[in-house]
Amino acid sequence: MRGCAIGLLLFLSASCHSTTTLALDCVARQTKADKVLCVPEYKQPVDRLLFGLRQFANFVDDERFNEMRAEQDRWLDSLVLSCEQHVLQRDTKSCLETGLLERSNLLSFRLNDLAGARQYEPMTLGDLPLSIVNHDHLCIGDLLIGDTVVARCVYRFEPQAIYRNDQVDAMALVAASGGTARRCANFPVYVVSVARDRKVEIVRVPARYPVTGGDDACLKATRSRNGFVFEVAPSPERDGWRQEWTVQAGLSPPSFKKFVPIAGTTESSTR
Repeated sequence: MRGCAIGLLLFLSASCHSTTTLALDCVARQTKADKVLCVPEYKQPVDRLLFGLRQFANFVDDERFNEMRAEQDRWLDSLVLSCEQHVLQRDTKSCLETGLLERSNLLSFRLNDLAGARQYEPMTLGDLPLSIVNHDHLCIGDLLIGDTVVARCVYRFEPQAIYRNDQVDAMALVAASGGTARRCANFPVYVVSVARDRKVEIVRVPARYPVTGGDDACLKATRSRNGFVFEVAPSPERDGWRQEWTVQAGLSPPSFKKFVPIAGTTESSTR
């Protein structure tokens, strides 16, 4: 469970660093848990468990995440030791699968509490309420931070990442406006930050650029060491791009990345 491993994250990671890299060590086989669980029959429940833990990297700092990772390493070792007490192989397998599933569900509940992924309930950001205020017209309501409007006609907001330091509390969030899930324009991304003096900053992260062409893109948000990273993967229809938001500099200009076909294929970028 060590090293800079390649894995699928809930959101794209800006780089492979200690806060977002964890996996079973299926090469060096350094621990008892690695040796037992690095087999195809446990791949799905183990991947689900590690996927669940990776999501916490968007909501806690590096120190806390490393503590959680170490605690999960200890838990896996304990699970394997406990399940090996079952004499019959099928009992051991059932014990491991049940334990991994229960742990995944526990992580999901913890993440919901930590990230505020309750979608409709008010949250607190920098001592100010972040909530949807209902109206009588067709829109569900307006998303407010304190008395300041973040976005109008929002039916739920979805926290994507949280960044805190001694200057601000900041959140990257999706303000879902309803409509078909196939249209990225229905899911605009914002950065909302509240300084210690309660000064509010709201940034709408662009979901398209003239040079890229095509429709609005679905942005992926990741917590970084200094703020947030927003990325769009390149595709045959358009170039991808990357931007970073930091407390000191705000939202950076985009850096673009062209689509490159997979080696051996004939598909090329089109506009």
